[in-house]
Parts: sequence; C-alpha cells; structure tokens
Amino acid sequence: MVTSSTNGVNIDELLVDDASVFPNPVIDYFNGDIKNSDITEIEIYQVDGSLLLNKKISTQTTLVDLSTLQSGVYIYKLLDINHSIISVNKVIINK
Repeated sequence: MVTSSTNGVNIDELLVDDASVFPNPVIDYFNGDIKNSDITEIEIYQVDGSLLLNKKISTQTTLVDLSTLQSGVYIYKLLDINHSIISVNKVIINK
C-alpha cells in the first residue's frame, strides 16, 4: 500500500507500509527510514528505465546521495534480499 501526503504540488513523504522516503522533492540527499527488515536495497532509475544507482540498505536509516543527478523526475525501487520489488515510486530532484 502506498500513501502520500501532499503540500500543494509537492510530495512531502511517501509511505510504503514500514518504509518512508523523504523529503521529496530532493535537492541532493534523501533519507530512507526503513522499518521493514525485508527491504535490503534501493535502486534509482531514469524514467527511460536506465539504472543510475544501487545502494544496499543495512540499517533502519539510510542516506541516499543524489547530488550527482540533474533536476528531474526519477524512479526508485525498494527491493528485498531476493531482488523482488517491494515498492516503486518517483522522486523529484529540484536543484
């Protein structure tokens, strides 16, 4: 289940059962607050499907560095240990 709270046109936080990713839009970094131990990695994609970043998640709180990416809309996936998709959503980078 995916729930979002909005403030105008901005998406402030995306919640996926036991995980939240914030802030969104992002300038350089976003935080993943992972309470579901099944989530072991995050992947960032361009909207055309090109993989840009893969980060292993080993703690409940993880910081994802997006500072090398240009402003735009990207897709992130939260994956489990078997690389099965737990969640897919978008992240907006606004520099």
